Amino acid sequence: ETFHAVLNSNRVKMARIHLANGNESIEQIALLTGFADSKSFCRVFKKIMGKLKEFRDSVQHWYDFKEEIDGMLI
Repeated sequence: ETFHAVLNSNRVKMARIHLANGNESIEQIALLTGFADSKSFCRVFKKIMGKLKEFRDSVQHWYDFKEEIDGMLI
């Protein structure tokens, strides 16, 4: 994988945490995770995860990747 691919993958993982929380807007999440704007964020998220709306609407996803995130948290 390229550096850019790994970076985007990590950004999307962090975005998934924010999406699971549900308190921030897509624009806020995009900026918090290092994307220049929400359009770039949505494009990358869709490429890696599929549709954003279905992901955000689902609460179950939190449990599906909790172990994956635990390694990222300090």
